[in-house]
Amino acid sequence: MDEGALIESQRRTKRCSEEGAWLWQPHVCRKNMVDPNGSHGMDRSKYRKDLNRGLFLQSQECQMIYISLDEMKENPSFVLAMVRSILAPYLAAADEKLETVRRKFQKIERELMRLAIRNNRIICPPKGAKELEIHKQTVIKYCRSLVEKGKFRAIPTGTMGKIYKYEYIGSIQSPELL
Repeated sequence: MDEGALIESQRRTKRCSEEGAWLWQPHVCRKNMVDPNGSHGMDRSKYRKDLNRGLFLQSQECQMIYISLDEMKENPSFVLAMVRSILAPYLAAADEKLETVRRKFQKIERELMRLAIRNNRIICPPKGAKELEIHKQTVIKYCRSLVEKGKFRAIPTGTMGKIYKYEYIGSIQSPELL
């Protein structure tokens, strides 16, 4: 190995160890150092292991934020704004005095709101029941409850105005979804 390649290798190793990814679960935040450059070269096994690590962390309900060291150096205000925006729902939901999470909505109501967001803000009770593995009438009951609370809007259909769908009208970054 020539001297130039050795210096490049050392520079790249140092750079990779300085860059990292933030991982968090609700109420847990930790930093994990990763190689964001994908400096695997032709080594497919190392690349596969990195992908598997990411899949494992996602299966443990961790979300990963990749931030390059170059971006942090060149544009720290942008990086800070983006991290704050991503973490805002988690930070807003924490009650600092009691250190508990405020729950304005029941678990099934939060699941219905998240399901509606995943489906372009529209939820159809039979499809929601199938996905959440609960009875259709239970979905209808909680959708009506969310209409009363101002989070859903019933969508009348046909000349009779029957309700077959509901629309989520809240914010997609609402802390109430957690």
